[in-house]
Amino acid sequence: MLSLQGLDFDDAIRHLEANSYQRLAEGDWAYVYQAPNASRVVRITPYDPAYLLFVQTCWMFPHRNLPSYYALIRLAGCGYAVEMPCYAPEDSSLRKEFLAALEAAMVAESDRSELAFLAQILKRGIAAGKLLVPYFFGLDMNIDNVMLEGRTPKLVDGFGQAGSIITEGIAKGLPLELSRAEIESFLTIPFHRRGQKQYRE
Repeated sequence: MLSLQGLDFDDAIRHLEANSYQRLAEGDWAYVYQAPNASRVVRITPYDPAYLLFVQTCWMFPHRNLPSYYALIRLAGCGYAVEMPCYAPEDSSLRKEFLAALEAAMVAESDRSELAFLAQILKRGIAAGKLLVPYFFGLDMNIDNVMLEGRTPKLVDGFGQAGSIITEGIAKGLPLELSRAEIESFLTIPFHRRGQKQYRE
């Protein structure tokens, strides 16, 4: 992994691109860059505390259906980057089946299946998020958040923050549970850089 420690988000992006990392995907909160050897990706964001909690949850409670991470790099300000394997988006039917089964496991009575264990892990993360992440809305059940390692589904992005509440609060001048630095960083996520008028959750 390239050394990004201490760089701000924009300088870190320029450093990745100058070293032949190619932008693979763009979400509302982050960009994903593929390493030159194509085996790893870097997810980089100026602000996304819900995903940071998800990374920490995956590290603390490893599971076959959660991603692994090689590194977490803090950027200047509120941003950070994570390096992880490059999982595949193919076979949407398998990904949809996994997501449906996970949704069922999240509300089912506890059993000893693999998905029941995964649900327990995610519920721990959700409980922490409600305490630690302002405007946390819990599990983000989106098909785009499921990738594959071979035939093994991976939930690569689990938790979300209600950006629409923050955006509305800023627009209306309402008091927010965020510091000035957090608000400034939030306003530089890819969603705001695109100048969209409505926020997708």
